[in-house]
Amino acid sequence: WRGACVGFLVFLPADAWWFLAQRGSRADQFPPFALLAGLTRLARSLGGAVLGGTPLYFDGIAATAILGLLLAAACGCIAWHWPRVSGIVAVGAAAPVAGLLALGIVFDNTPIEVRYLAFAAPFIGILLAGGLGSKLGVPIAVAQAVGIAGLMLAPTTMQPARAAARAAAALAEGGIVVLPYGNDGVGIVGAFAIECPPAQALLLVRGDETTARLRLRLIPYRRVVLALLEQDAASRAAARTMRAAMADPGWREIANRGTIATYERIGNGS
Repeated sequence: WRGACVGFLVFLPADAWWFLAQRGSRADQFPPFALLAGLTRLARSLGGAVLGGTPLYFDGIAATAILGLLLAAACGCIAWHWPRVSGIVAVGAAAPVAGLLALGIVFDNTPIEVRYLAFAAPFIGILLAGGLGSKLGVPIAVAQAVGIAGLMLAPTTMQPARAAARAAAALAEGGIVVLPYGNDGVGIVGAFAIECPPAQALLLVRGDETTARLRLRLIPYRRVVLALLEQDAASRAAARTMRAAMADPGWREIANRGTIATYERIGNGS
């Protein structure tokens, strides 16, 4: 315990500095905290972290119930064979779960995602290895194998940026793809740019950009594709500006695929 505390204390000053510097940014990244919704999201995401994402893309009630019973049985086995496992391992497994709930209560948001709960996965693996018998270990391993295969093959697990980038590039035809700047330039811009063809031109729009300014920036182009990817306040504000800029007699919409809207200039436009 002393060693664990010393290890945490080494990094806490840097964590505090980072938190103080970032505390005012992306305040609406997560929805407001609600205990029941938070617990539901927590169970689903923790199951995804343990079972390779399976609960996240199986929508059927039967499949969800089977996975829930499997995890409940695993927890029962761990509790039954408790003398075999170490308390510090259990703390390591519980800490990310408790920490996310505590953060949600303190800051009134719901920062519950698989990527954060993945920090508990190694400790949960140790608990499962110490608590599961051979009979229950097989279905757990099968569920994890199916989950990993689903992450690679299921269409529902494709990154949204990949599908959007492919559609935008196919419609651009030498024009410009307009993209909102959000999530600190990482979650939207970085993911989208990686998936775009290397030669595809991108125009980034920040949340404080004006409609008039954006129209001036679009003057050189005859075809414009809007990638309306909205994930936070900045990207939503930018998307509103993008829509407003194209609501002009000089442009006509020729295609709309949800988050991808394509426009062509009419005559000289404005």
